Amino acid sequence: MENGWGWSAGIFLEDHWKPKIHQIIELNYYGLKSDVFLQKNPLTPGGYGSGNQPVYGDFDNTKFNQIAISGGIKYLLNNTLFVYPAFEIGYSLNPDIDINKTVFSVKLGLGVDIRGVDIILEYDYGLNYQRMVYDITVPFASTHRNSYLQLKAQVPVFNLRK
Repeated sequence: MENGWGWSAGIFLEDHWKPKIHQIIELNYYGLKSDVFLQKNPLTPGGYGSGNQPVYGDFDNTKFNQIAISGGIKYLLNNTLFVYPAFEIGYSLNPDIDINKTVFSVKLGLGVDIRGVDIILEYDYGLNYQRMVYDITVPFASTHRNSYLQLKAQVPVFNLRK
């Protein structure tokens, strides 16, 4: 699988729980895509792979769309810098996923607050695998784990009213 691309959109709620700790709840839609190359593993008479793995199928722009809710904290390091650890539960919207449509992941972000707008570089690591059937005529399936790095901006709604 090659690194793909994607986008996300969502809403978030931020509660100023303590002076340096803010609780955050997010609801996001992720539109992720990646190119997938499936390979055959031919066996030799001894039962071991020959090392020659021809490409079985080339599935370009395979979708890994999901909707997710996450909860975490924004821990302020100073007036502008913060770290953002979170836990996320997502549900795959791809009909070809047949095992583990519900996914769990952990997120860790480093951000900066610029005039009330949070700019966050965030890494999302999937905790479980999903299985996808790529070709129902074979049937041929493969497992994958969604992990990605994203740069996002969070703009509070009250800032838009000014």
